[in-house]
Amino acid sequence: MNKIGFDFNKFVDASFKSLCSNFVPLPIAIDILMAYLVEGVKVIFRYTYATMKSHKDFIKSCTDPALLLDKLKEEARAKTNPGKIHS
Repeated sequence: MNKIGFDFNKFVDASFKSLCSNFVPLPIAIDILMAYLVEGVKVIFRYTYATMKSHKDFIKSCTDPALLLDKLKEEARAKTNPGKIHS
């Protein structure tokens, strides 16, 4: 993200404001909400990191910082593996 000039804080801000629901399908978002209610804010950090890690190759392939967040939302919602992101 730094290589293309994308402000990482935008990604974290979007994750926290939406409880990661911008980046995961609804069933996973519900799981995140339940975990958040039980464990607190540390869950958001974990799922934000898991989203980045599971879509690392996609993030590396992006070249336009203005479109990275929108494209990552589409990519993550369509291709997030629930088992992988929960682990």
